[in-house]
Amino acid sequence: MTSVALAYVYDLRLPSRWAAAVQILNTCDALARYGVPTTLHVRQVTGGDRACLAGYDLEPSPNFSLRSFHAGLRWRLSPRWAASGLFAAQHPGRTSFVMSRGDSAVELMRHVGPRARQRAPFIYEAHRLTFAHRMEAETGRRWDGSVPTSGAFRDLFEAERHAIESADGLVCLTEGVRDAISSLFSPRAPVLILPSGTRVPDEMPGHIPAGPRDLDVVYAGKLMTRKGLPLLLEAMRHLPGRTLHVLGGSPEEVEASRRAIEGDELTTRVHFLGFVEPRNV
Repeated sequence: MTSVALAYVYDLRLPSRWAAAVQILNTCDALARYGVPTTLHVRQVTGGDRACLAGYDLEPSPNFSLRSFHAGLRWRLSPRWAASGLFAAQHPGRTSFVMSRGDSAVELMRHVGPRARQRAPFIYEAHRLTFAHRMEAETGRRWDGSVPTSGAFRDLFEAERHAIESADGLVCLTEGVRDAISSLFSPRAPVLILPSGTRVPDEMPGHIPAGPRDLDVVYAGKLMTRKGLPLLLEAMRHLPGRTLHVLGGSPEEVEASRRAIEGDELTTRVHFLGFVEPRNV
């Protein structure tokens, strides 16, 4: 058994359509099975822990528990509760760490300031620059590398700086994320490059079988331009006879994607399945 415990906090309703839920749940499950008592704090859990975990093909673990944010608190208030509650010792006799990522980590640390010397160690998990992603999502333009000088984006930039520079540990998805953070901020914490993991079968085939297969190309994710689906559809034109199965998206997004290739020969080779439960992906 290890001498540490972890509280992971993220603004999420479970079950969720977002890939973040798959990544976070598997991270927490892996740590729990390694022997680290882990509590995942989310906005809401529907259907109970066991049913929620089953939807992600995970088994209950005595070291892993799910908790909803404090009853009656909206997300904009919950970081204040989290700052006073999560950063206290969670497991007597163990060093309690708090971990969060992206927008949730930034919002959480906005409210920690005065408690900085009293809190448990904080680990910031970075998959991207939060302020740059928000700018692109709200303006439709890719970030040009400059620092925002005013307004809400500047406030978010400063909040992200505070979260990163206050962190006791940084986990970055890629070297590119680490380099982007280092170019804009001055993190003092050690950095771990840790790509998103995935579980694989106990026995993997030694080779890819020759001849026809039941599936050719599978895309699983958000149906957004920035995720590359239009480019993938264009690539399919250069793969005659091959099929593409697209998993994910709301009913409205699926219908819009279907309309985008209406009357095209791709309609016979591209199949939109909509949302598929993570355990079935």
